Amino acid sequence: MLRLCLSGLLLWLIAPALLAGLAAVVPVLILATVLFKRVAQRSWAKVAENRSRFTAHLVETVAAVRLIKQSGRDRENLAKYQRLLEDFNSSLIFGSVRSGWFAPFAGLLTTAGLAMTLIVGGRGLALGTLTLGELTQSLFYVFLFLAPLQEFSDLFERFANGTACAQRIFLLLDTEPEITDGPAALAPPAVQGHIEFRDVGFGYHPGRPVIRDLNLTIEPGELLAIVGPTGHGKSALVQLLTRFYDVDAGAVLLDGHDISSFAERSLRSHIGAVLQDNVLFSGTVLDNLRLAKPDAADEDLIAASKRIGAHDVLNALPHSYATQVGPLGSQLSQGQRQLVCLVRAYLADPSVLVLDEATSAIDVSTERRIQQALRVLCEGRTALVIAHRLETIRSAHRIAVIENGQVIETGSHAALIAKGGHYAALHDSYEKAASTAWPKLSPLISATGS
Repeated sequence: MLRLCLSGLLLWLIAPALLAGLAAVVPVLILATVLFKRVAQRSWAKVAENRSRFTAHLVETVAAVRLIKQSGRDRENLAKYQRLLEDFNSSLIFGSVRSGWFAPFAGLLTTAGLAMTLIVGGRGLALGTLTLGELTQSLFYVFLFLAPLQEFSDLFERFANGTACAQRIFLLLDTEPEITDGPAALAPPAVQGHIEFRDVGFGYHPGRPVIRDLNLTIEPGELLAIVGPTGHGKSALVQLLTRFYDVDAGAVLLDGHDISSFAERSLRSHIGAVLQDNVLFSGTVLDNLRLAKPDAADEDLIAASKRIGAHDVLNALPHSYATQVGPLGSQLSQGQRQLVCLVRAYLADPSVLVLDEATSAIDVSTERRIQQALRVLCEGRTALVIAHRLETIRSAHRIAVIENGQVIETGSHAALIAKGGHYAALHDSYEKAASTAWPKLSPLISATGS
């Protein structure tokens, strides 16, 4: 910009007529730049969108490559990737064609400005109003004046491409979270663990409620199990308690206080959750355990693993607790990942513990072996257990049956069985399924063994 202004000033001092003729191309270039900006940004935005689609598909393919091969969908998956890649290539070519005219057009304007300078300067030389030295000096300043315009055209094309990509990033960064701390949000004091769902109504989508007028109270130190059909609101209670969603109606209370009055970070520090979809990070088993207690020594982490009943399984890994778990825990089985998450929850020592299908991927023998450890984990704290396998919840202090987003039965295992209601029917179905599964598998096991 400084070179442009300086060369223009010197040219005006020598030959104002030359500068006036040269300046005629500047408004045309500005008008072309505005038009190019509109066209190029739309084109490059489409390129960025198609790039994100085929990249996301590639990431999903790498993560689920075993499932794809196992289900024999290799060719279909490759065909889909090729279609996405073709869409990207098409949008890239189309975008390059639509925006590629700007640089040649700017070059044409530069040439036109130079030609206009030669015409005006030649006329002045012929009339004697301009000397040959002044014309030569003026041409030098003309080149200094036009060169930044040519560089500007090349730079602006890159700018349009970068702006289109940045818009997608800022669209995400500028998205306001639906759940935020209020101006008077406080950290909860020492949590006793009294939980109450009071007239709670909630739905993931407007007009489609998952929970309707639900009322449920959990006393401090109580182990409450929640059972019911899939999709009737059991896991939604966990999302509401940890405030990943806010209720549509009613309130969720912790020790008599609405959880919306607490700071999110502080609230979640008192609630430990082991969910069905467990997550591990790249690193060793010890690294993942240390997430719950960063200052703990290795011996303390291993002692917690023994206490929870996971030591035999984790110690049997190829490098024991120094085994690399891989991205998202891909080097461990699902059951091993859940055991790591259980130990991690124990180390966090929360006042409220939530187990959402925490033993769903653990085999029967392993599950039975850690039942006592789970009792130790739940001891002295309020625990909310969601499970389909009824063996996990028989020892619960109380069981709540949820159907259609409402609590329809509560009581101990024995009391609900004696009542002969929904839980008893669910229990009978579970027992029949368990008793019929073994006879069906026995011939296959015998044949395999022989």
